[in-house]
Amino acid sequence: MTLQSANTQNLHLAFAKWRQLLGMEHVLNSDDAACDKGLKTFGENVSVSGTLLPENTWQVARICEIASEHAIDLHPVSRGANWGLGSRAPAVAGSVIIDLSRLDGITGFDETQGVVHIGPGVTFRQLYEFISEKSSDYFLPTIGGPVTASVLANALDRGDATFCHRWESISDLTVVLADGRVINTGHAAYTNSQLAGCGISPYGPIIDGLFSQGNLGIVPGAWLRLEPLPSNISAMVLDIDGMVNLPDVLDLWRRLQRDGQLPDRSMTMWNGIKMLAREGVRDDYTDQQLKEARLGKWRVCGYVVGETKEHLQYRHNRIAKQFSKCVDSVRGTILRVDHIWQEGGKDVFAVPKQVNLKTLYWHKNQIAPSSEMNPDNDNCGAIWLCLVLPFDGQRICDFFHHADQCLSEAGVDLNIGLEAASFRAVLMYLTISFDRTDSDEEERALATYRLLQDDAIAQGYAPYRIANGAPLPGGHSENPVGDYLRQIKSTADPNAVLSRGRVGI
Repeated sequence: MTLQSANTQNLHLAFAKWRQLLGMEHVLNSDDAACDKGLKTFGENVSVSGTLLPENTWQVARICEIASEHAIDLHPVSRGANWGLGSRAPAVAGSVIIDLSRLDGITGFDETQGVVHIGPGVTFRQLYEFISEKSSDYFLPTIGGPVTASVLANALDRGDATFCHRWESISDLTVVLADGRVINTGHAAYTNSQLAGCGISPYGPIIDGLFSQGNLGIVPGAWLRLEPLPSNISAMVLDIDGMVNLPDVLDLWRRLQRDGQLPDRSMTMWNGIKMLAREGVRDDYTDQQLKEARLGKWRVCGYVVGETKEHLQYRHNRIAKQFSKCVDSVRGTILRVDHIWQEGGKDVFAVPKQVNLKTLYWHKNQIAPSSEMNPDNDNCGAIWLCLVLPFDGQRICDFFHHADQCLSEAGVDLNIGLEAASFRAVLMYLTISFDRTDSDEEERALATYRLLQDDAIAQGYAPYRIANGAPLPGGHSENPVGDYLRQIKSTADPNAVLSRGRVGI
């Protein structure tokens, strides 16, 4: 047999077993209209051999067992809404996608502890509605992306959220390994544990991190810690014109966060292009508006919390007074007092929104209606560059200038935002948008993505997320940690069937 014919025969044998396991309607081959086609918003789309739709952990395990037996590449996705970061597309052409959207059960909830057990198919909208029906004292920090995105997948990929780091909010994972074995991490490994979801690991090495942003296992379930709902909270909006005062604004922000007056991840900043892209497409604006918006307009939005109504009012006014010395305007709104929502304030930071998803339509004729947004199907061109920088006003602004120069030379608008993970570091995200129908423009945009990523690393900064299928950072192959992970991979997945090549593993 030739290698190609052997692979084809293995696929036929595996698909026959998968149809027997899942039923005909839950096994799609590449010819089925409903089969995922490996679309994404940058680079070449990736061909796939089929899509499998299991409904429980046992079926996921058997899928992996069959794939290992026949050396078939698998690529798990939860909801596939990872737009701008690789979407549903595998790194290796011809892979079979495991679509986990049917594992959408909310199978545990502790109102006292504020923890919930979810599958990878549970969406932000679904979990928000579940919590709302419970009249819970907790809330799910939401994202600016799609309401149909998977909460668990976003956490495993270390996504961002107001008031919490999503990855740090999950624990006690159920994991399916490449050969079909199922393990439970943390307290979930113990029968009748009363501590699942508490966030304090039992004795021994903590292995949960091996299953974040990698390809060492599939996670069909985990415990998620919700955030306590503040009893007193207000919103604050700062507007800044130009870059002259921006380092001072950032340094004041850092001091307030360090001193505990602002909670971690309570404030976010965007430049003018980001704000314009959340409202319209590029052709809606004049050249002058676009020029001014790159570095000339900035907005900070965030929240202030207080133990009582009086504490909130005092803290809000004190913070606003300090910022007023270095910003052009300060606006504020009381959202909730003594556990009671004020007019227009209800769940303002918890209701799922899709505002950032609009920015992927920057080079289209118009933004798709909210319920119909699908940047893959709509042929949007975008890739996200996600970096960690020290929380230092001048160094952040220096990088803003550098990024704007590099992007301008490539004909790309500076669309940038950041949030403070702590008073030590900020998470910066650039949406590099381009016309997907213009191959030259896309090539320039992706070249600039690589340049900025490598420049950041050269300056001592690093990406905290990498788009699946995007170029790896320079020097990645020489990283000893990467070598160690590849050793683990070769032992746990000797046939390399799970998302081969993801993040270089």
